[in-house]
Amino acid sequence: MNSWRFVAFCCALLVPSAAHAGGWTQDEGAMYGKIWGTGIFGNAGFDVDGEVVDTESFSLVSLSAYGEYGLRRDLTLVGAIEPVGAATFADQTRGYSGRMLVGLRQRFASDPVQFAVEARLGGSPGFGGERDLAGADLDLEFRPTVRTYSAEWELQLGIPISDVGWVTAALGPRWSSNSELDPALQGAAQVGFGPFAGFVFDVHLSLNHSFRAPEVLNVAGATNTRYLGVGLGVSYWFVPSFAIRLAGDGVFYAQSNAAAPALQLGVELRR
Repeated sequence: MNSWRFVAFCCALLVPSAAHAGGWTQDEGAMYGKIWGTGIFGNAGFDVDGEVVDTESFSLVSLSAYGEYGLRRDLTLVGAIEPVGAATFADQTRGYSGRMLVGLRQRFASDPVQFAVEARLGGSPGFGGERDLAGADLDLEFRPTVRTYSAEWELQLGIPISDVGWVTAALGPRWSSNSELDPALQGAAQVGFGPFAGFVFDVHLSLNHSFRAPEVLNVAGATNTRYLGVGLGVSYWFVPSFAIRLAGDGVFYAQSNAAAPALQLGVELRR
């Protein structure tokens, strides 16, 4: 396997809302997948003005999966699912199901810089998460998911750095069928290096910017929200087909979201 194919396998992001490969596609018949758990624990949130305010203690714990399959060298099938999660606010706990997406990534002929367009359809079934756990407080709510259909697309860019690293970027809009959710601009970027004795390291950014400013603080961040997140990740590849990954994410700024880090632990697989 040459170095750029290895980069294509390794440069998917472990951020809470999405996963990107930044312009690279899988070879025909090749597969990449990962399964990970995310935990968010805190007692503060970013209000609609971006100020940190105290809240009741809360937690969000979820299981997610992401996969890619090469239909042909320049076309990759992608999918993501968050089948189960548990949200706790004060003394209330509720299970829920999160986002589910399927899409295609079309790569344009270019070397060494990679360009691609990716389009995804899906949404959230809203199972278990439609009611507010925070009660009757009109300035604060805690709903871990909102029932909706969604459509999104993005432009992707991948730039190799010598034989040991890469830079990726992705940016595009998202539309939702639920009137509570305005269109949003979402994006991601990553700088990664590896492998070094089996280790792959990355620094990544994630962006979500709803077109309309949030009006209510949803501590779970599932309604209109704005944030620019930053995170660090490390994967260790025991063998060419299996790795474990640990990542942590915080924010530069946020509106209507949790003021707590997101911690992630998972496995990566490829064939």
